[in-house]
Amino acid sequence: MHPQLESIFNEAENRYLKVEELDPLDQYVTSLPDRLQTYQMLRDRDTTIMQAVADSLVTAFPNEKHESLER
Repeated sequence: MHPQLESIFNEAENRYLKVEELDPLDQYVTSLPDRLQTYQMLRDRDTTIMQAVADSLVTAFPNEKHESLER
C-alpha cells in the first residue's frame, strides 16, 4: 500500500477520516485509472521496451561483453 495512505488509515483506525486526510486519498483514487493503464501498458510492452534498451546498450558499448550488458 502507498505509505501515505497506509499512515492515514493506521492513524484513523478508530475514527472517521478528517477532511484533510481525504484529499490524498481522493487524489490517489482519482489517479488510479491512469496508474492502472500505465501499469498494463508497461506489462504488455515489457519485452519490446527492454529489448530496445538492450539493443541501445549493445550499440553504445560495442566492446563490452554481452554477459556484462545482460546484468
